[in-house]
Amino acid sequence: MKSDNHQRHPLRRSAPGPSWAAVQSAHPGVRDPRSTRVGDWPPLVNGLIITACVFVTIFSIASAWTASPVGTPTSWQQWGGASSPLRLEYPSGWSVQELGSGDQVHVVVMRSRWVRIHIIADANIAGAAAALRRADGAQDAPFTAVETIHRETLSTWKSFFGSMRESESARTRINRWPAVWSQFQYDGATVENAQQMTGYRATITAPAMGAIASAVAPTAYSREFRPIALHVLRSIQLDAGE
Repeated sequence: MKSDNHQRHPLRRSAPGPSWAAVQSAHPGVRDPRSTRVGDWPPLVNGLIITACVFVTIFSIASAWTASPVGTPTSWQQWGGASSPLRLEYPSGWSVQELGSGDQVHVVVMRSRWVRIHIIADANIAGAAAALRRADGAQDAPFTAVETIHRETLSTWKSFFGSMRESESARTRINRWPAVWSQFQYDGATVENAQQMTGYRATITAPAMGAIASAVAPTAYSREFRPIALHVLRSIQLDAGE
């Protein structure tokens, strides 16, 4: 993926929790937003996550492979054209399914039903971030807004993944836009054959589009999966509307 800030630097993050490999320019430390209200958070955004998760579950059970070795990608492919509000790279040989409709883009990238990456992009996420930035007004408001969205969507991801144990979040940039990420674990349900699962969760906002994403795989494959998951997440490009 080519971008103006293609050069990457090591990510510094706050303890506790395992580190994440280089993602983009790092912003050390995370603090709570000072002037944001949960009431500013639109319920529509949580609704779109739930809708996407239902589709993903159905798709995972219906068409995923039964074996789940992660494998080493030999090449990368591009998903999303120049006119798409969401673009990303994914490993050759993995399946990509678009589940969204209208202005919402829901994409699931799958190696198997156990090894998968969900990306949900919607203009409402960017709108929520803009409202939070205006309410805050501080110099780092773009990051505190993303932190609020990242925190408020955790309960919705829990409704999909179950009892998640998540590390402290950290700030970064993905293709120049403010982003927050965290690592989590959960006990897999039926779709994962009750395996222990490890995942990464990221929230990104551009002026006209925002995205929430998660990447999960069995913990037994986490070392193999990690560089793949990070490559896909940091390749995300959003329509900036500039």
